[in-house]
Amino acid sequence: MPTRHFTIAELAELSIPPDDPDDIEYDEHVLADEQVAVLKYTAQRRCIFRAPDDGKTYAVTYEAELNMGDFEVGAGTPDNHGWHDDVAAIEMMEQEVTIIQWLPIDHYEECPAYPDEDRVCLCEGINQAEENYREEPPGFNG
Repeated sequence: MPTRHFTIAELAELSIPPDDPDDIEYDEHVLADEQVAVLKYTAQRRCIFRAPDDGKTYAVTYEAELNMGDFEVGAGTPDNHGWHDDVAAIEMMEQEVTIIQWLPIDHYEECPAYPDEDRVCLCEGINQAEENYREEPPGFNG
């Protein structure tokens, strides 16, 4: 797997990691910023960016503060986003990926994407069947 090493200062010049994942729309180097995992006190994220010197696309993972509203979740992020002085970046390429989903039959036939096989169903609420929700939490006896 091709890798390249960056210093924290080099990444900071490219605004990596972004201050807010929603701000990448207006960034000339950052292409995507996505959540990878939620740890105990932080979120592990992946920032995908294009290096201006070689034009190649790379990804680095970092730790970011969890946004939990008014809830306390710990002491914030580790120093330097969990990076050491030298940050390994993996070279990336954009590739189309096909995903298989399980959908209820009645939804599949009513979906606006049906029968166009090239469209992906983005309908919301298909997994929120009414029988899965209760007005009140169950008691000890059921």
